[in-house]
Amino acid sequence: MTSVEFDRAMVLEKLGRHEAAREKFAQVVAAEPDNVVAVAMLAVTLMQTGEYSRATEVARDAIRLRPDFAVPWEVVAIVEGVLAERAGDDPRAVQHEEAAIVAARRCLELDPTRVGAYRALALAVRHRDKPGAIAAIETALELDPDNADLHRLRGQILWDGQEPDFCEAGRQAINRALQLDPDDAEALFLLGYDAAHRGELAQADLWLRRAAEIDPGFGSRVRDLLAWIAAARSGNDQPADAFDSASSSPADGGSPARAPAPAAGTDPVRHPGRPARRSQEPVQSKVRAAFRMVGVVGAVIVLAMLFLAKLVNSPLFAPPSQPRHSETFVPGDLRAPITVAPTGAPRWTSPGG
Repeated sequence: MTSVEFDRAMVLEKLGRHEAAREKFAQVVAAEPDNVVAVAMLAVTLMQTGEYSRATEVARDAIRLRPDFAVPWEVVAIVEGVLAERAGDDPRAVQHEEAAIVAARRCLELDPTRVGAYRALALAVRHRDKPGAIAAIETALELDPDNADLHRLRGQILWDGQEPDFCEAGRQAINRALQLDPDDAEALFLLGYDAAHRGELAQADLWLRRAAEIDPGFGSRVRDLLAWIAAARSGNDQPADAFDSASSSPADGGSPARAPAPAAGTDPVRHPGRPARRSQEPVQSKVRAAFRMVGVVGAVIVLAMLFLAKLVNSPLFAPPSQPRHSETFVPGDLRAPITVAPTGAPRWTSPGG
């Protein structure tokens, strides 16, 4: 009977009915607490339904039952990575990252084909070892080359730090993600965000609106950027705060509208790229300082030019017959650097693929 319930739970998990699968696996574990596969799959479905603390506890129970089983190690790596993203600048973030790295490496020692572990490792080291993060993601892509989530995450990591050599490569990676999954709202948002910064306002408008249609959770950030685009089109000053607020990503590393739902084997991500959690703040503060400086310097220059124009046009310098004229100085535009968010919803595939 337990075997039948286990099979039903696996079918539900394959169909994406994670809550129903979780309940079935819980029943199996209650009847057979030493069934390590059932315990591991219970941890997987707890992770998929956003019960991260409980998922970690159950996964570690499975590890105690069978330390050489890769799946629960992968669950721990994924969940600890999500918790690190949620922690933000809290000191506990580092502890979660360390736990994710240890678990991911142990998982890959046991089974070097676990795509989710490579992804979790990339997320955990991206702020401290960018080449290592890129290497982990590229290995995952060798195993699963048509995984849109991995291509998007690769683009986000390439954008971290804003090295010019990586900007175009990151853009290509996120475009590839969109080719594989045209409804990837995060990829659309990232490309729209990038296009706005590069002055491609019409394309940015299309991508951003499409992202908000697919995932309303992007609504507030899309509205901020669309306001910036409207100001740019009308020639008005463009508020730097629009980019600051739009660049922020959900702290849980998933889509803004919902909690991440990991999928086995390809698992979690948001976070979009998203701006590097700790390294992002200095970038944003520098952008704000730069805009303030441009405003002050521009105002001083305009006043100086107007004063000189008035002086030159005065009777002291111009002949009576010479028509008076004035000059207007328009300070140049300063664009904020691209800052990209690590989001994406954690996805996972079952042990059998």
